[in-house]
Amino acid sequence: MDNNQQQKLQLAKQFNETAWSNMERGNHRKAMKAWNQGAAIWEGIEPQSLNLAQMYHNMGTSCFEHEQLTEAELYWTKAIAIREVKEPNSMTCAESYNNLGHVYDKREQYATAEEYIISKPLQSSNVNNRMACSWQLLLTTWTHIQPSRTGLRRTSSTILSQVGSPERATCTQLYGLGIDLQQFRSNLF
Repeated sequence: MDNNQQQKLQLAKQFNETAWSNMERGNHRKAMKAWNQGAAIWEGIEPQSLNLAQMYHNMGTSCFEHEQLTEAELYWTKAIAIREVKEPNSMTCAESYNNLGHVYDKREQYATAEEYIISKPLQSSNVNNRMACSWQLLLTTWTHIQPSRTGLRRTSSTILSQVGSPERATCTQLYGLGIDLQQFRSNLF
């Protein structure tokens, strides 16, 4: 990489910082403009960069927070495309899948949402991703997605069959807590 490209990548990183600053101040439009400028630089120099994947991820997050689901889906899909190649078993790849699942949840496409929030990260060979799925299973029981008891048991069985002994105990505890929370929630409403 020559000096000119390195300077451009530094500029792209500055655009990312500017975008974050704008996002923190609640200015989504300015944040997206800065991220798009930074992403254009990365796309031209290093289109499979993890920095570009992170920028796409951030753009998806900002769009999701502003109810722009089509755009959020586009950016998280782009982030996943890079992360699946560069770091397929990472927590950041699992996070992008998770976030994309929440787009489908908002669209009330619950089966697809469950696939991205729970099933995709379970395919990872990374134990931490599978443990994160256990926590996500617990969260989905309490928050947006409310899988049936059958779906919850099926997903939990999948988790338990794919983790080792130390993690199995934790997963079992999380599963039990998830059932308890689901029952508590149904009693409230």
